[in-house]
Amino acid sequence: MEYKLWQYDQWDCTLEQKAQDLITTCPWWTKSIGGLSRNFYTSSIRSTSNPAVVVANILSLWWGRVREYGSTDPENKYTNPALYNFANMAHSKTTGIGCAYKVCRGTRLTVMCLYNRIGYYTNSVMWEKGNACASDSECTTYPESTCSEGLCIKELEKPGKQVKEKKKTGHSGSIKCQGNNGSR
Repeated sequence: MEYKLWQYDQWDCTLEQKAQDLITTCPWWTKSIGGLSRNFYTSSIRSTSNPAVVVANILSLWWGRVREYGSTDPENKYTNPALYNFANMAHSKTTGIGCAYKVCRGTRLTVMCLYNRIGYYTNSVMWEKGNACASDSECTTYPESTCSEGLCIKELEKPGKQVKEKKKTGHSGSIKCQGNNGSR
C-alpha cells in the first residue's frame, strides 16, 4: 500500500530568488507564473512592525483557511476558492517552496511564496488519504523516501545555493538562502 502523508517541502533557493525578483518593485498584484503556484500578500503595516512576525502571521493565516472554511470534499478535492492559499501550501505533490518579503516605503509589506506544483486546480485532489507509514519500504511515491513519525519524507535534493538559517538584513527578506540580491 502506498502512503500519501508527507512531512516536509524542500526549501528551493531558485524559487525564493524568483519570488524576491517578482516583488522587488512592490507590486499591488501579480499575474500567474507558468507552471508554479504562488501565494501573494500586500498590506499596510506600522513602520515599527517587525516584518518577521508579520510574515509568520500571514503564513498562519494562509494555512488557517482550512480551519476557517473547512475542507468538506470527502476526497480532499479543491472545490472552494477560499482555500486557494491553503491548497498551494498543502498540495501533496508540492516538494519545493521559496518565499520572500519586502517592506516598501517603510509602511507596506509584500510577501510572496512560490511552489513548484499548482495546488488550486478545481476538483483536483489536494492530498490523498492514506495510513501513517511504519517503515521506509511503505514510502514509494518518491525514490529514497524514508518514514519518520508516521510520515513519508522525500530525500532532500541538493540546493543550488548554500542554505542558511533565517537571514534578513535591510528591508527585504530572504527566508533561508544567501546571496539573493544586493538590496538586502
